[in-house]
Amino acid sequence: MLKAKYQDVMVGKNYLSLIYAFMRLKKAKTTTSLVVDEPNVKMGHGWCNNIGNIEKAIIENIGKTYKIDCLANLENYTRPINTIIFLNEKMIEFGPSPYANIREMARKLPDIFDKQYLAEFNKIDPEVFDEICFEFFDRMATLSVSNNKLSDFFQTDEKNLNKILNEFIDYIEGQQLVKKQLHFVLQVLHQTFFTNSINNIEAKYLLISILSPRYIIEEEDLLDDLIFAYQSLGGDITTANVSDWQVYNGESQFITLDSVDGVINFDHLFYFGRVTHLTPFTRPGNDVQFNSIVMECPLEHDFMNFFKNKRILISENDRLGTDFPHWEIEITGKGVLKSIYSFANYEGTKPSFYFKKVSEDVFRSLAQLLPGINLDDWSAQIDYKSGADFWVESLAHKSGKTSDYIYQDDGLYVDNKKVKNLFYCGPNRTRTLGLYSYTLDLIDSI
Repeated sequence: MLKAKYQDVMVGKNYLSLIYAFMRLKKAKTTTSLVVDEPNVKMGHGWCNNIGNIEKAIIENIGKTYKIDCLANLENYTRPINTIIFLNEKMIEFGPSPYANIREMARKLPDIFDKQYLAEFNKIDPEVFDEICFEFFDRMATLSVSNNKLSDFFQTDEKNLNKILNEFIDYIEGQQLVKKQLHFVLQVLHQTFFTNSINNIEAKYLLISILSPRYIIEEEDLLDDLIFAYQSLGGDITTANVSDWQVYNGESQFITLDSVDGVINFDHLFYFGRVTHLTPFTRPGNDVQFNSIVMECPLEHDFMNFFKNKRILISENDRLGTDFPHWEIEITGKGVLKSIYSFANYEGTKPSFYFKKVSEDVFRSLAQLLPGINLDDWSAQIDYKSGADFWVESLAHKSGKTSDYIYQDDGLYVDNKKVKNLFYCGPNRTRTLGLYSYTLDLIDSI
């Protein structure tokens, strides 16, 4: 049986909520803590389970500081993954070498970097440049929101890396459609937030995210060991739906679980997931919400081994600004096609409205990878379901403020009033800079 009251209650089970609960038990000297595995509270996967070297180093540093072995040895719970983006019919693949990734961008987008500079860049030893980049990634992982000015982020004295960063900013600030596409694609790959506005710090973060090696966190294995570490400190965990979120006089006082434990009181409630209609809460702003549909089916093709276990994002120039702006494709090691398809979530919209459109769009783009593939051959084996991933679009986003990068509003609202004792730790806690700014914000909030 659970306790009747806890100091901390975390709703939403994921590796981030368990890390935060552990840190509060150690640093905030919380003595009683509960994590509620609420099936309807999801974080999404693309922005927090796909990480770069900076985010990996931050998590490993947490593990070393708080003596959480599974985090200190995060390489045991990750697998490397290449990223492929399709800009119309142009395929650009990013792998583990920053040097090679710059060369790949220069080949596929020939006007992105100055040609005279590229001639000099080609003379640099690739291993030396990669080492410089990895040292830079590690340094970025040690910065603190509270101890550094925002202008300190992504600054480097290394002339070649600085030149690349500045030329990239100049490139995506251009008005050509392909530049807007590239900016959009990088945002939805690494953030839950996208906008037409461009700012220097976000642009540097997005470039670094594709220069860096990328990894997939194998979350199920990591969760098992995180749960063991959390429970070793006296933390409790339970699986249940929250049937009532009690808010009285603007204060969150208790939750009711649909289990034998019933009412749970607390001092602080933390919400680790996206906000949906299943709760009484809202977040500020009038942004457009994009939900996802997951489509899966077995696949066979002579060429598909080349694309296995790679993250492939499709962007077409006539889809920018539409209700169906992008989709991802991954072919698993077992030969299963998994696609994540985005759609604008207007009132009255149901994922089932778009199932046919999903399969047609995905297989049309898949034909660029696997010539001759036919939707009719697989239609009877396709499985659809609602996805956990989502994105937020803001056309009125203003750049240049700290909150653009470290989004510090940790509240949930009822009747436009912030609820006391309830802290929002979901995907939109931070806007730009993806998981990087999220982890920095969360660490500094303890």
